[in-house]
Parts: sequence; structure tokens; C-alpha cells
Amino acid sequence: MSYRKIASNVRVGDRVWRDGQYWLVEQSAAADGAGWRFQLRDKQDQRTVWIYRRDFDVAVAGRGDDNGDDGIT
Repeated sequence: MSYRKIASNVRVGDRVWRDGQYWLVEQSAAADGAGWRFQLRDKQDQRTVWIYRRDFDVAVAGRGDDNGDDGIT
């Protein structure tokens, strides 16, 4: 089960829910203005950058989420 976490508190190694799947956070840092920048990787090794409001909640995977065999934990 996922839980909410303020974007600026998300750390490397957390898995965040975006676009219908969990993404592994490879980098997490402040961006310009009120943004927070994440470098993400999915199960297929696709990478993307996501800039999100640092004071907004994101869904973070709890233990046992995402079938456990995702290769990104």
C-alpha cells in the first residue's frame, strides 16, 4: 500500500507513483522556484525527469507494493 509524502521529503531509493506505475527515484533535488526535481527509472529501464511542486504530496510505495519483482528495489 502506498502512502503520501511531501515531494521535498522524497529520497533516492523511494518509488513514486506516476503515469500508472511506480518509478524508482534515482535523484531528488530542488529545482527553480517552487519545484522539486526527480530523476526516475521504471521497470523497463526507461528514465525521465519529473519536476513537481516541492510542497505537494506524492504517492510513495510501501513495502510489498508493485509485485516485489520489479528489479528496481
